Amino acid sequence: MPWQHFGPNGREAIHGLTKEAQVAPQQLAPTQDYQGGQMYAVGFYNRFGGYTIGRVWADREHPKVDKAEFPVGTVVMKLLFTDVPTKQVPWLDNPVVWEGYVTKTYQSVDRD
Repeated sequence: MPWQHFGPNGREAIHGLTKEAQVAPQQLAPTQDYQGGQMYAVGFYNRFGGYTIGRVWADREHPKVDKAEFPVGTVVMKLLFTDVPTKQVPWLDNPVVWEGYVTKTYQSVDRD
């Protein structure tokens, strides 16, 4: 998505992940006491959604927000990833793991 690559919280460079949110203790599981967790995401759109995004951003310097109405049939899928240790969230047993160039903490701009 255009304009989401700028600044210290811009897109992650390997997979294009978006820094979504800080994860609070017990947000993912009652046993989770991990401090400083964060959530990253990558979104996918079907052709209807992609077409709409293309219309909005046809001119990257002047997006046309009036073209941002997604038609019936648009499908959006988002994969969420967290750096909370899996032992803190039992239902995340054997997760899909992606290496990412992410910040050390949600407030940080330093990436690992």
